[in-house]
Amino acid sequence: MAHPYVPSGGILQSAINQFRQSFPKKVDSETLKKLGIAPGNENGVINVLKFLGLTDGENTPTEAGRNLFSSHSDNDFGESLTKCVETSYSDLFDLRADKAWQASQDELISFFRRSDGSSAVVGKRQAITFQTLASLSGQRNEEVSARAPRSPKKNSNDEGSRPSAKKRPEKNSPAQNPVDQHGYTHTNTVQPNVALTVRVEVNLPANASKEAYDSIFASIKKNLIDGAS
Repeated sequence: MAHPYVPSGGILQSAINQFRQSFPKKVDSETLKKLGIAPGNENGVINVLKFLGLTDGENTPTEAGRNLFSSHSDNDFGESLTKCVETSYSDLFDLRADKAWQASQDELISFFRRSDGSSAVVGKRQAITFQTLASLSGQRNEEVSARAPRSPKKNSNDEGSRPSAKKRPEKNSPAQNPVDQHGYTHTNTVQPNVALTVRVEVNLPANASKEAYDSIFASIKKNLIDGAS
């Protein structure tokens, strides 16, 4: 049987943690769907359990499986799972001995690809599955992340960040409009030109003489037109 795999370590971690609470009497795809364990990846989890000898060909828990998931303390659980992993991955431990627990992901991928003829994608998933089991056994220091790390958010003060726009000064602010010695503020706004129109209405009788007309217009010219210039 080829080495099993799941897409991510989080799927296997979640499934095993739930099995430690209650291990079903039959671990098949239908049961896992009802329990909401590993949605869409039920077969991957089932294959891991079979590979470790925790369930048989009928998906029924073996004695090793019942003993493992009935372990209450983390130490007892880790010791039992360590024995299962070492037995099931005997070819890897025959090659690397105890160093297999701390093997890098690249080293594990190379091993699984050569052993099973796996593709690069499957080989990586096989490596992640083993690393997850090693972590659950307490034999590996670092935990396998369930998802890829997010790129850090850029700080507003980081190099290359867009500078903040300068605030425009308000119109007629004290910085722009000077204050005279008496404390009055003078605005710099330009006043528009002012035009003045004077309308004169003269009512004369119809029988007025020419001299009367001349006198009135002469007075208008003298007092309004010439006097305003």
